[in-house]
Amino acid sequence: MSNTQNPITQNEVSDAAEALQVAKAKVTILAVREKLGRGSFTTVKKFLDHWQSSKSAPLQQAPPVPPQLESLWIEARRVAEANLAVERESLSALALQLDTRLEEMEAATIEAQNANRLLEVRLNDKSGELERTQATLEDLRRQRDNMQSKLESSEATLSGERASWTSHLREISEQFAKLNESQIDLLSQGTALADALQASTTALAREVADFTVSESKCRVLSTEKLSAHMASLLQPVSAISARLTEVERQMRKLNRRQLPKNLRGRSR
Repeated sequence: MSNTQNPITQNEVSDAAEALQVAKAKVTILAVREKLGRGSFTTVKKFLDHWQSSKSAPLQQAPPVPPQLESLWIEARRVAEANLAVERESLSALALQLDTRLEEMEAATIEAQNANRLLEVRLNDKSGELERTQATLEDLRRQRDNMQSKLESSEATLSGERASWTSHLREISEQFAKLNESQIDLLSQGTALADALQASTTALAREVADFTVSESKCRVLSTEKLSAHMASLLQPVSAISARLTEVERQMRKLNRRQLPKNLRGRSR
């Protein structure tokens, strides 16, 4: 798009054309506009035409045309002026087309520059977002490594504690098995003592029965003799009762100190 805020002037076009002449360059609309860096083709052409007309040398007095050639001269001049007018119109139309095309190209260039700046802004935003994402990813990786280390340490600690509890449970199981065997032995001893007591009681009953029979038969015996006989009969019973009492006391003591609570009631 043409720069309308700082339009070109006649003096700038004339100076540019003079500079091109000094540099032995061809003075054209494109050359002048390229040197100025701005201005439309129409404006440059107008000022350049004025410069060229001012630089034209004054026409010398043409020699008089013979009367017989005057009509031919007038016709040739009219044709030349008509051709010049056509060429000027063609040049003006071409200049207008070039100016329009240039404005379109400048507009497209400005649009492309704006799009490029927008892309640069977006690229910078994406770069910043990528850097933030990479920083977040590194932080997550560090957290993962830290958690992995803690997990491995916890697994090692748990494995050690599991082994310790397994060993402790094995020891408790062995102690319980020994206590169970001791309980069985004690129950076996208690059964043997009970059987002995039962046998002693049966024997005593038998002896009492025999004594009763003997008493009925031997009422004539003296009281001292009968007491001595009774004492001799009751002495084994007293010894057995005392032994049974001691065994029960030892069993209760053993239950209180060694046996589990759920087995104490069974051993009583």
